[in-house]
Amino acid sequence: MKLKQLISAAALMLFAAAPAAESAEWTEWQDYAQGTFDAQWWYRKPMENLQVMRRQQTSNPDMVQFKVCGMFGDTPGCAPVDLVISANFAVQGPTAKDVSIWVDDQYIESYDISGKKTDIYMCDGYTYYENYFPTNPEYAMQYEDASYYRPETGTFTIYSYYHYPNGDVPFLDAFYTDQAQGVETLRLVGPEFKNYTADISNGHFEKDGDRAVYTCEVGLNDLEMIKMTVASGSGVDVRGIAGKMDDDAINYTTVYEDGTAKVDFDGNAGEHTLVYLTYDAEGKAYQVGHINLKYDPDWTELGTGYFTDGFISKFLESDMQKNMGITLPEEAFTYPVGIEESTVTPGRYRLVNPYGATSPYWDLNFSVVKINKKETHYLYIDATDPERVHIEYSECGFYYGNEPLVLYSEAHDWLAEDYAADDIPEYLWGKLDNGIITFASGSEKNNLLAAKIMTSPAAISGRALSVRLPGAEAGAANIESDMTDVPTEYYNLQGIRIDRPETGIYIRRQGQNVTKVIVH
Repeated sequence: MKLKQLISAAALMLFAAAPAAESAEWTEWQDYAQGTFDAQWWYRKPMENLQVMRRQQTSNPDMVQFKVCGMFGDTPGCAPVDLVISANFAVQGPTAKDVSIWVDDQYIESYDISGKKTDIYMCDGYTYYENYFPTNPEYAMQYEDASYYRPETGTFTIYSYYHYPNGDVPFLDAFYTDQAQGVETLRLVGPEFKNYTADISNGHFEKDGDRAVYTCEVGLNDLEMIKMTVASGSGVDVRGIAGKMDDDAINYTTVYEDGTAKVDFDGNAGEHTLVYLTYDAEGKAYQVGHINLKYDPDWTELGTGYFTDGFISKFLESDMQKNMGITLPEEAFTYPVGIEESTVTPGRYRLVNPYGATSPYWDLNFSVVKINKKETHYLYIDATDPERVHIEYSECGFYYGNEPLVLYSEAHDWLAEDYAADDIPEYLWGKLDNGIITFASGSEKNNLLAAKIMTSPAAISGRALSVRLPGAEAGAANIESDMTDVPTEYYNLQGIRIDRPETGIYIRRQGQNVTKVIVH
């Protein structure tokens, strides 16, 4: 048994023998910070603005407990619970900057499975195996340093195990079999904590004059800088490449401030890997990361168009309204996107990151899906026949657990099942006219659009979808300049018009131009 667990066990025995003395053994709970718990497994979404309290043993100040208040409470039917995390500041975690932590078995909620309410508990991986498989200590030892706290950044890394009272792992559902455990994080917010997370998003390959580059948006937060390079192939030696960047032994791009980064690559088609190395506020190498990429040169950039979303705006509408309390204005569903056209099949288009930073969904924490912000995603549209436009199977960045949410039009699904185009009902096709692709709103009986996770389809209806190609009508690039005399309106994420927006995220509308903005 580890030292931290020995101390914990001794303390628990003491409390069991004399529960009335517990207040004398610990200081009173004190407000400590606000935090975000990024749940990945049972709950599957971040919980923000949580109150975090702190106390310590009166006889041993190295023994500290943190209480995360009100977790899980915004899920319908679930009462909020307080999660207690124990730490021993005298025991090092995986590095010298880390503190060893653990989570004792704690009740989370009662889960209705097969018509029967079943209690769900949660603890860290080491505690789970120590409690439920004590005769196999090697099981617990593989999670010895899987949970730790880094005071510098206020980050708790917890290898969580969700389980039934007897220790069995929940079946959950068809998409979460054997996935009731994994790494979750609690991030504290405050001036004393550094944010050493690198925000890399909206990446795509493009031509910059004679250069072939990978372009992405980079946010440094409290990092001093980030070094980035694109290596050819997948499964590359990420740490070796990062070491060479640190030693200035290979070419790389250095990012010193938030903004757009352009990283050179060899311009060849196929698999690539973006490798990045971050540096902390003291200029010391901090963390290595990578993103898997795929470059297809048979596409040409057309420019910026406008997308009116008919997928996520309806598919996740109930989640937004009932679970998140958000009702977006209709104007929010139209926003600018980059559009490319196939050089092999003219008339075949793809929207680059259709649910990226320009969309109203980018900063929303949905209850049922999460968006992968680092990788590049596309929505593919075949408009080679303007009278028979269909949306191909497209993984656009949303994931249910580990499974991608695939979006498509019903006409394409018929084609995939070997129906001839002439046999597909006319109303299922989209149209291309004067540079604008449209799909009607459809109905519950005659839906035009759909989504699926693995092989489970779900019809989508109730909102029309459209894509305005660059250059259509007055030209997407000129829309904003043409609207300079039109009044500007602001809405919050609940769809309420705001006359004087303060700090926060808003939907800005000026004529037909709708964008999401951050007001500082």
